[in-house]
Amino acid sequence: MGLFLSNFECKVDRTGRVSVPKPFRNALAPSSFDGLVLYQSEDPACLEGASYEFLENLADSLYSDKSPFDPSVMSVATTILAEAQQLTFDPEGRVRMSDDFRDYANIKDKALFFGLGKKFMIWNPEAYQAYRQSQRESARRDLLNVPSLDAGKRS
Repeated sequence: MGLFLSNFECKVDRTGRVSVPKPFRNALAPSSFDGLVLYQSEDPACLEGASYEFLENLADSLYSDKSPFDPSVMSVATTILAEAQQLTFDPEGRVRMSDDFRDYANIKDKALFFGLGKKFMIWNPEAYQAYRQSQRESARRDLLNVPSLDAGKRS
């Protein structure tokens, strides 16, 4: 699975179709599903997207250590997995976001895609600016707690 990097502002047509940025389509290309999976982020109010395999890994992780009937498993599974939408690419590399998803994230005529490595977010471009600033402020503090790159090397 490739990495989602950078950010791209894309037009959204009146039916909700949006062109997925080519680097994101390239990152999704190895997937077994010819498209992407979207779900609503709880905080902040935006959309999150990933490959089908990312959601499979999330489901495996949810159910690996706890009972499938554990309330915390059920709440996350209901919020993310049950409401996720699988969107297939059309021949031009576009997907159609549902009206309820666009309304949730206040996406009108433009959508801002930005990569987070293994997943990405889709925002209303104006709303993203405030989020970006808050994340930069948090990063100044949080970068001190990021493990060193050497710690992640595999032998």
